[in-house]
Amino acid sequence: MLCRDFREIADSYLSDELLVETNHDVIRHLEACADCRRELAARRELRSKLREGFQHAPDLQMSDEFADRLKAQVRDVALRRSRFSAANRAAYIAIAASLVIAAALGFRAVYQRLHSQNQPYLTSGGNRDEKTDRERNGGRSALASATLTESVIGDHRDCALSHRLA
Repeated sequence: MLCRDFREIADSYLSDELLVETNHDVIRHLEACADCRRELAARRELRSKLREGFQHAPDLQMSDEFADRLKAQVRDVALRRSRFSAANRAAYIAIAASLVIAAALGFRAVYQRLHSQNQPYLTSGGNRDEKTDRERNGGRSALASATLTESVIGDHRDCALSHRLA
């Protein structure tokens, strides 16, 4: 690397904006060139003095009134959020409890329906009476099965069309 090349990228080097390979080239050049080391030290010093000047400039300082108002606003927002989060948390817990209760009642209803439909009807000979079973269900199981099958086929057809499947 030439000194001219180093001067062009020295600020990028100080800002850590260069690629790793370029950083290695700069370091190798700095090890061999005392003039560029002095140039880099001068740039570092200039940057630190500028930063310090801006940090301590009276025109750029925050006023005490502004700082007090900002603290009060931040405090108010934090308190408001904590109240709302507690209310939201209680609402979520109530919704979750309602869902758990609804699911439990639904499972219980399904369980009772399954067990009441599976009760064997025995005739005097001890065999299951299939005619009585069909009369009890009123042909509902075949109708329900057909309706469910049509619904499932329709869902798969809609999915295939929306995803352009063969």
